[in-house]
Amino acid sequence: MPPSYEHLSDGATLQTLNSNTTFEAYQRAKVGAQRVRGGMYWKTQGDYEYLVRTTADNKQTRIGPRSPQTEAIFASFMERKEQAEGRLASLSEALGEAERLNRAQRAGRVPNIVVELLSRLDKERLSEHFTVVGTHALYAYEAAAGVRIVPSALATQDVDLLWDARKRVSFVTDLARTEDQSILRILQRVDKTFERKDLSNETAVNAQGFEVDFLRREQQQDDPHPWRFSQDEGDLWPVQARRAGILTEAPRFSTPVIALNGSMAMMQTISPGAFVDFKRWLAQAPGRNPLKRQRDERQAEIVSEMLTKGILMEQHAPTITEASRATRSEEQIRAEVLALGLNLRGTSGEDAHRYVGQVVAATEFHIAQDIGRKNAVIHDVRSLSEQPRVGDMLDIQFRNGKGQISKEPGKSRER
Repeated sequence: MPPSYEHLSDGATLQTLNSNTTFEAYQRAKVGAQRVRGGMYWKTQGDYEYLVRTTADNKQTRIGPRSPQTEAIFASFMERKEQAEGRLASLSEALGEAERLNRAQRAGRVPNIVVELLSRLDKERLSEHFTVVGTHALYAYEAAAGVRIVPSALATQDVDLLWDARKRVSFVTDLARTEDQSILRILQRVDKTFERKDLSNETAVNAQGFEVDFLRREQQQDDPHPWRFSQDEGDLWPVQARRAGILTEAPRFSTPVIALNGSMAMMQTISPGAFVDFKRWLAQAPGRNPLKRQRDERQAEIVSEMLTKGILMEQHAPTITEASRATRSEEQIRAEVLALGLNLRGTSGEDAHRYVGQVVAATEFHIAQDIGRKNAVIHDVRSLSEQPRVGDMLDIQFRNGKGQISKEPGKSRER
C-alpha cells in the first residue's frame, strides 16, 4: 500500500513550530486587548463627578464618585489598556513576519480561502459557533502531526461548517453585533463573488466554484426548523445532516493551520477519533456515492494510522497549559472585580442558585457578574450554557452544576 503521509522537511517543521508559538501568543494578546476594549472616563453632573466604564459597543457602567479609590481604578485600567494594546501591536508585527517566512519555507498548504474564511469568522467573533467537519478536518490533523497527507485524500472543492444549534440564542446576539448581520455578506467580505447556490440554500459558491456548506444537527427538542441565519432573505439556511448531532456533541480539536500563502488561522474541528468513527459509518451508509465511499474509507484509515502510531494525539483532557491558563484567568477576573470597586461574593455553581445582573468583566475562562448592592460573583464559562460578553444582562439559574442563561432577566437578585 502506498504511504498515507510524509513528514515535513526540517526547515518547514522548525518554521511551523516557531510560527505556531507566535500565532498563539498573538491570539492570547487579542484576548487581553479585548478585556480592555472600550474605556473609562469621568462624567460630571453639576457638582458630582463619577467614573464610567464603557464597552466597545458603548454600553456604560457607573463605577462610583471621584475618590482616591476610583482614581486608582482609572489609572490601573488605563495602564493595563496601554500595555495590552502595545503587546498586541508588537505581536501583530511579529505574526506578519512569521507568515512571510511560512510562505518562504512552504510551511502550509491549506487553501487560502479556507484560512481567510476562518480568520473572518474569528474577526467577527463568530468562530465559536462553527466547526470544520469533513475532508478539511484533515488539514488540522496533519498540521498537529507535522506531516503531509497524500493529496488524493484531500481533493475537494468545498468546506463543510457545522453550526452549533445548541447555541442559537447567543449566535443570534453575536451575529446582530456584526456590521453585516448576515452570514452570506460576511462570506462576501472574504470573496465578493460568493452567492447562494441555486436550489441549495445551505451552500455559498464563488466564481471559482469553491463551495461553503453549512450543516446542522437533525431537529431536536425545540430546535427551530427550517432556520435561516438572519432576517436577510438572501442569507443561508443550514441543512440538517444525518448523524450531525453526534458531530455536534463530539469532543473538539483545535490547532493553528497555515495557508499556501503563509497566513494563519485557528481551525476547530472534531476529535480525530470521532472523525474516524463518522467516516467509517459514512462509508457504509446506504446510497453513498461509490467514489466518495472509497475516499471515506481511505481518510478513516489514514487518521486511524496516525493515532495508532502516536504522531497524532487526542485533545480530550485539559492540558497542563490549559489548567495554568484557567488559574491565571481566575486571578485576573478577581483583580478586575476589585478594580471595579465591587465586593466579591465568591464563585457560582451551587444548584438552585440564581444570579441576575450585568456582566462587568470577562477573561478567557471566567466572567464577573454584578448582582447588585456592589456585589459580584464569578462564573466559570465552561459551566454555562453559552459564552456571555461584557455588557450582557443575564439571568443565570444553576441546575446539576450547569448554569442556564436567559438574556431576559427577571427582577430578583441572587437567591
